[in-house]
Amino acid sequence: MNRKTQSSAEIALADYDEVFRDFAGKNLAKIFNDFVRSTGSGGACSSCGCTDWVVVQGPPNGLTGLKYYSVDTGAVEYNQFTPMVIAKCRSCGMSRMHDTGLVHHWWKGRDSKEEV
Repeated sequence: MNRKTQSSAEIALADYDEVFRDFAGKNLAKIFNDFVRSTGSGGACSSCGCTDWVVVQGPPNGLTGLKYYSVDTGAVEYNQFTPMVIAKCRSCGMSRMHDTGLVHHWWKGRDSKEEV
């Protein structure tokens, strides 16, 4: 099956198998909050200034992300998926996204191997 006929879910499972396996059953909100604290990528909401964020949780042992299409020069559409950690401001609801692959890379290389 090629990317033209695969569903976005099939692509996600194939492309992000390690991320799914490593994050399965883990507390993604805690991982993300640790990532934000460690990298300094948190901060205030650009809309209202609030600093209280909530992580949007996907299905159990699943990932949230963006489904999109790319097109080649022959005008052929390809299904695409990229996992994203979605954080929403608790005050105004403004959302921001962080690449789950980057969070995963940080998580695998962190100093503290504490269980989450």
